Amino acid sequence: MPLNIGGRRASAASFSSFPAGRNCGKMGETDVSERGAAMDRIILHCDLNSFYASVELLTLPQRSVFLDQACYNYVCDRSTSIMNKGINPRIFTDLIPNLYDRSAYLRGIGRDDLALLQDYSLYKRLMLFYTQVVRSRDPEKKAHLEDLTKRLREGKERYPEIFSIPQANPNEYRKLKLFLASPALYRAAMAVNDRFVLPARQRLRRG
Repeated sequence: MPLNIGGRRASAASFSSFPAGRNCGKMGETDVSERGAAMDRIILHCDLNSFYASVELLTLPQRSVFLDQACYNYVCDRSTSIMNKGINPRIFTDLIPNLYDRSAYLRGIGRDDLALLQDYSLYKRLMLFYTQVVRSRDPEKKAHLEDLTKRLREGKERYPEIFSIPQANPNEYRKLKLFLASPALYRAAMAVNDRFVLPARQRLRRG
C-alpha cells in the first residue's frame, strides 16, 4: 500500500503501532519504551536492520503500511558494521546473543516456523565463526573456540528439525555432522575443500 509524504510516494519504510508501554527493544544499553503512555504510538521503521520492528510487522500485517517508492536517494554505508571487520569481540558480545534472542522472540509469539529459519541462520554463522577462529593466529580470537564448540554441541538434539526446513542446505548439515563427529576431521576437510576442491571447481566453471 503506497503512502504519500509531502506530495511524494515513499518506500523503504514501514509503520506499525505498538501497545502503550511496550518494550520494543534496546539501543545500546537504553531501553526503548514509553511506559505509562496514554495511547498507542506509531513507529517508523526506516533502517535496514531493525529486527524488533520487522518481527512486529510479521505479527500485525493488518496494522502495517508498506511504502513502495523511495523518498530520497541514499547510500547505505556499512563501513562501521561489525560484520565488515572479520572476527572481533562484538561478534561474541553483541551479535551471537542477539541471534539467540531472535529465535526466542519468534517462539514467544508462536512463530516456530520463523524461529527454525532463524536457528538455521544461527548455526550456519556459528560454523563460519568457528572456522574463522580456528584459522586465526590471534590468541584473543582463539579464546572463543571453546565457547563456539560448546554452542554448536548444545544444539545437537534440535539439528534434525532445524535442517529439515525447505530453506536448509543439505551440505551445511553434512558439515555440521562431520564437526560433531570430530572437530579435527572437520577442520582437515575444510582445509582440503578450500585448498583443492574450490579452486578446481572455479577452473571448471571458467572452461
